[in-house]
Amino acid sequence: MVSKEEFKEEVREIAKEINASPRQIRVRAMKSKVGSCSPGKIITFNNRVLQLSCDERREAAVHELLHLRYRNHGKMFKALLKSYTLK
Repeated sequence: MVSKEEFKEEVREIAKEINASPRQIRVRAMKSKVGSCSPGKIITFNNRVLQLSCDERREAAVHELLHLRYRNHGKMFKALLKSYTLK
């Protein structure tokens, strides 16, 4: 398990890698989602993400960060998600 601050730093590093610029990164309790991305560039993660493996945290982070560029789960979104999570 990682701390909120450690996870937020992981997300910031991934954001640099994929050229995404979230305005804010939040970690809080959520009922069903792993994460969400608001139109105001605020990325919110379920606090359960802190208990995931490194690879699973990375996939969740990449997924939400890509929504800053692609609002839906279209072909380009899926291709980039696959590309960035295979590293």
